[in-house]
Amino acid sequence: MVVVYDFVSYLLERDLGQMLRETASESYQTMLASEAVLRRDWDLPEEDAAWADL
Repeated sequence: MVVVYDFVSYLLERDLGQMLRETASESYQTMLASEAVLRRDWDLPEEDAAWADL
């Protein structure tokens, strides 16, 4: 039984690690894709004036 538990634990950890890497990669790609759009929307003189006193 211990061997089965160890094997199942190994499989779960392996799959979780892979899932976390894929999620991080997708998040990073989304960040890169949205950077230009956010810059266009937020890098304006009006935005600078609105945030100047903070």
